[in-house]
Amino acid sequence: MNEKKSFDTILKSTTLFGGVEFIKILIQIIRSKVLAVLLGPVGIGLYGLLTTSTGIVTSFTNSGLDVSGVKFLASNSSEKKKKSESSMIYKSLIIFSSIIGFVLMILFSPILSAITFQNFEYIISFSLLSFFVFFNQLSNGNNSFLRAYRKQKDFAKSTIYSSIFGLLLSIPIYYFFELEGIVPSLIITAIIYFLTSHIINKKDQINIFENSIKHIRYGYDVLKMGFVYSMSSLLIIIASFLIQIFIKINGDIFEVGLYLAAIAIVNNYVNLIFKAMAIDYFPRLSKIKNNTKSNQLVNQQSILSLILLSPILIILIVFIKPFIQILYSSEFLYIDTLIQLLTIGVFFRTMSWSIAYLFLAKGNSKLFFKNELFFNIYFLAINMIFYLYWGLTGLGFAFIFSNILYFFQVSYYARVKYFFKPKTDYIKILIFQLLMSFSLLIINYYDFIIAGYWYILGLVFIFISSYYSFKNLKDRSNLISDVLSKIWKK
Repeated sequence: MNEKKSFDTILKSTTLFGGVEFIKILIQIIRSKVLAVLLGPVGIGLYGLLTTSTGIVTSFTNSGLDVSGVKFLASNSSEKKKKSESSMIYKSLIIFSSIIGFVLMILFSPILSAITFQNFEYIISFSLLSFFVFFNQLSNGNNSFLRAYRKQKDFAKSTIYSSIFGLLLSIPIYYFFELEGIVPSLIITAIIYFLTSHIINKKDQINIFENSIKHIRYGYDVLKMGFVYSMSSLLIIIASFLIQIFIKINGDIFEVGLYLAAIAIVNNYVNLIFKAMAIDYFPRLSKIKNNTKSNQLVNQQSILSLILLSPILIILIVFIKPFIQILYSSEFLYIDTLIQLLTIGVFFRTMSWSIAYLFLAKGNSKLFFKNELFFNIYFLAINMIFYLYWGLTGLGFAFIFSNILYFFQVSYYARVKYFFKPKTDYIKILIFQLLMSFSLLIINYYDFIIAGYWYILGLVFIFISSYYSFKNLKDRSNLISDVLSKIWKK
């Protein structure tokens, strides 16, 4: 496969799953707006603390099965007997991890309440969230089958339908019960996710009453790889959790809500590209044994991520105040500078994200874990120090600084182990788009332009960034040229 065909393959999968992620983002935007209007920053802060602390238990007990399981099922799908055996093993692992998650959530509810809120008033809330953990892990298991067997339409349906139904049932709960409706809403949403994935995944449904956990002893390899991935995910969640607790102790839950709102806005737009790519990128990278070819794919993935994300990030910088008011409310306008700074850090994430998958695809779980461990240690330390000195804005600078360090760290590991080197094309695009973004930030911060003309200037920058990205995309893709030629013919 030549470079342009490979690039087109990545672009096609991104377009398909990008559409799914776009719908999910719209639903998340509506949910965030409902939370902001009905519950305010305090509600968003409470919601974030509950879900983050619950995520720690989830990451610990699911052993990364949603990632390692996809590779395990896909690699054994060619022969009927192997497919059947791997299916039974994976179902046993999912059921076992779901039960363990349910039990541990109840057992650790007093500890979670004490650490998160410095009291024991939320023991019942955390105990009830055991149902959230249980059904969430079962639905992830069902969706793993759809991803592994490349049932892309079914996976899209499962994702979209569950998101829509979950939102429709959540809104009245928040309206009538306000803060007390957060826990019931999370539980009901998890049940909806499970039922939707269970119905759509007809052939490989995970049934706790029919499937046995006796096959679990054959799942050592998938558990080994998944465990390392889950520990890495757990590090991220713990770091995020500790930052939230640190903000709550040194500030208040209002500031926690503001911080989480800023992170949510950036993550929503970034995930539109990153999650869409990850669905197809990781399986493709896992199949490549040759370092030269895998390095080529990593560079292609990084370049495409940067090309697609850059105009989106610059749009976010320019129109951040209207976005905040649309997505949340005027109470959240204080975080506009924080969000603009976070977008700069994302530029460095494009390459780092692509390279980190290389370690997993090569089966180098130790390197992957070491890489993530180092990052989360200094990420946590830098965020705490910067927050103490510069408040919420300091967290934006901490995000940039941490991701620059991570960019050089992950590039170094990949170069030493797999002879990876970023292409000069990527560096050129990165520098150009960073200069565009930094120029906007400097102009905005020092008020070099009259407020009324900010959006006019911003549109000029957006046009330049979009044109530059489109030109780079067109030069690398036959698909874009084919689409354009068909349009001109009409």
